[in-house]
Amino acid sequence: MSDVYVRAMPPTAQNTAGYMQIHNHSKQPVSLIKAESPIAKNVELHLSKMSEGVMKMFQQKEIMVPAEGSTHLKPGGLHIMFLGLNEPSKAGSKTTLKLTFSNGEQLTVDASVMKTPNPRGDMKHIQK
Repeated sequence: MSDVYVRAMPPTAQNTAGYMQIHNHSKQPVSLIKAESPIAKNVELHLSKMSEGVMKMFQQKEIMVPAEGSTHLKPGGLHIMFLGLNEPSKAGSKTTLKLTFSNGEQLTVDASVMKTPNPRGDMKHIQK
């Protein structure tokens, strides 16, 4: 795991997103199947993509990480969505993420909350 961070948002925001690079050093592919954090009531795996000329978010059941490879969760692509924030995602603070993988492995990682530009603007959330 590297480059783990959560996007800082204004105090009134109800949602934010998290990003990271997930590395898989095993000879078998693995999937991120669940993420949890005390910062939000609900945490989901998402993919942002263009649909009908509009950037939209689609909930994912899993995020695949290839054998001996990595998957980059980044703005405008795969990411972790924090819905119903329990506290503001204030720049300079930290939170923890508990990640569960398809092989049963669970990792708890620290995430810095950082200001980042939002080049995609507001996105429409689509439940799949």
